[in-house]
Amino acid sequence: NPWANIPSSLPSSLSKAETAEAPTAPNTAKSTPLLDKQTGPLLSTDAKVVSACVSRLVPDENDKQRDVLFKLAESNHTWEEEELSAVHQQLMSFVESGSGVSFALMLLRLAVLQQPTSGNAVSDKSTGMVVEMLLEEKPQLVSSATTKSMAWCVLSNAVGSKNPPNWFDGLSESTNEKFLRLIDLALNDGNPTS
Repeated sequence: NPWANIPSSLPSSLSKAETAEAPTAPNTAKSTPLLDKQTGPLLSTDAKVVSACVSRLVPDENDKQRDVLFKLAESNHTWEEEELSAVHQQLMSFVESGSGVSFALMLLRLAVLQQPTSGNAVSDKSTGMVVEMLLEEKPQLVSSATTKSMAWCVLSNAVGSKNPPNWFDGLSESTNEKFLRLIDLALNDGNPTS
């Protein structure tokens, strides 16, 4: 805590001259230059795992399915809504089935950052499903710390993206209640001892 050694107020017995001469505590705060420079959302954008995830999820003989997922590693790929929709549907089918969930979520965290040339309903649907699965404590997402962590990563990327999901913006009363429950769950997951 950087404020731990700062007194809440000076004792009334000290004069201004004494306070000017009082020794100061050495600055023990740790420097965080990388974080200090950060001005936008911290997004998980590392695409080096795409190849490993795709090889775990899709058999070699299904080249068309693999090719579409491999495009997640291409930072300059222009996504058509239909193509991105196919990626989301494919990844969510893995999550729903409980097959390779952590690998599917690693790819989904990249997919939610992609902006189709028009529309964004598919990302809303995918992230909405992740929200529901977390809130309902579906075993596909809460069975291990890895999958739960990746689910949170998907949601943080979605909320931090250029075009956040519609369920995040302009919340209705029922959606607002769900969002507040999600925040409580995130805080509890971040500090499991409380």
